[in-house]
Amino acid sequence: LSTTESQRILEGYFMLVESLRSKERAHQTLLIDFQNLIEIYDRSRKMVKDGEEMTVRVREELERTEQSMRELHQKYDEKESALRTMEAQLNNARSEFRSKFGYINALEADRDELESRLNLVKINLKDQLVHLP
Repeated sequence: LSTTESQRILEGYFMLVESLRSKERAHQTLLIDFQNLIEIYDRSRKMVKDGEEMTVRVREELERTEQSMRELHQKYDEKESALRTMEAQLNNARSEFRSKFGYINALEADRDELESRLNLVKINLKDQLVHLP
């Protein structure tokens, strides 16, 4: 082989080696990118799983809160019903008091009238006693 041919073969060999090195670097870059994608995918799956677990916990807490609210509402309704019953009893007691108080007032008025008549009778009796021989 001539020197020129040998030189061309060597240049071709170096170009081939350089091309292989370049492809090896590109292959390594692709491999690293692929590994990064796998890691990102794994992290995103973990985040989705964590999000699902959190959603379950939030739903459970929401259900507990709703149950608690229903229980509180029921207790409120019971207390409100008891309060209405007490108000009705109080109104009945007031009515009864007014009725009895009115009766007492009527008795007092009757007493006052009887006392007034008794006084008139006493005065008449005194007048009659004075005029007796």
